[in-house]
Amino acid sequence: MRAPPNLFSSWNSLVNACKDVEIRTLAISAPMTTVLNDPSPETMHFLNDQIQPFMRNAVFNADVVPRGYSNLEFIDGFVNAFLNDDSGILPSGVADQLARAFVNLHIRIFEMRGMMEQAERYRHVGKLIYYDNPNASPTLYVDAEEERNCFRDLRYGPKTKVADTALENHMVLVTSPGLVL
Repeated sequence: MRAPPNLFSSWNSLVNACKDVEIRTLAISAPMTTVLNDPSPETMHFLNDQIQPFMRNAVFNADVVPRGYSNLEFIDGFVNAFLNDDSGILPSGVADQLARAFVNLHIRIFEMRGMMEQAERYRHVGKLIYYDNPNASPTLYVDAEEERNCFRDLRYGPKTKVADTALENHMVLVTSPGLVL
């Protein structure tokens, strides 16, 4: 379903009225928010020129949340690692709940093929600031297959303590001083 034509023109009117106002956003470990169903050239131009230059999402290593429901290969890697984790270490309660929620979501998505196709259309419209580890310099990625440094090219890696690692990867940017800011 496309947005009504007047919605786009209303947004353009607002943008034109606020030419001297610059809005920048920084999200930390946020999921994808935008579905692109056959976007028009005008929509892509608007996203590339008016949104992407001013929007960033900081992501740490194998954080599952920013891959959310759309990067199904990454989620599949996480789910398989979680289900095959024989490290003998019981995950903490919160980490276990987080991991099991993703496993259940993954199973539901694959049970409903139509939902899977729609889920794959979600994108990060801004750039992603990716940290491989706490000592690494950040790398900028985009969420577009045809681009170099495509966020979706990153694969899931941890094989042990999967649930605890998932929680740590999601929280490290706000609990470790100095990574993002």
